Amino acid sequence: MAEAQFDLGSIFSDGKFIAKNEAESLRYYLMAAIQGYGEAQFNLGFTYGWGRGVPVDPVQAYKWFALSASRPGRHDIQTAIENRDHAAARLTSAQLREAQQWVASWQPAG
Repeated sequence: MAEAQFDLGSIFSDGKFIAKNEAESLRYYLMAAIQGYGEAQFNLGFTYGWGRGVPVDPVQAYKWFALSASRPGRHDIQTAIENRDHAAARLTSAQLREAQQWVASWQPAG
């Protein structure tokens, strides 16, 4: 199920087969990400890190890149680590501590 949700998110993000819709893309990526799907977590990190359809949010970017860095998949783990570290550099120490605690306690849904 998570892979299909990720694929739908990608279709909405790319806009190749249907009209591009960042809100729908985010919704499907989030559904897949909360199930532990690494590629969706990576894409959410990118979405929040670069503000694709949402305001830039380095805390959310850090969280999702950190999760994706710990999960195997089609995404590049090293790139997830680099992006996580890039997001971390933009956080206050309190924000980083909060994000790290969230990641440490995170469990996939289902």
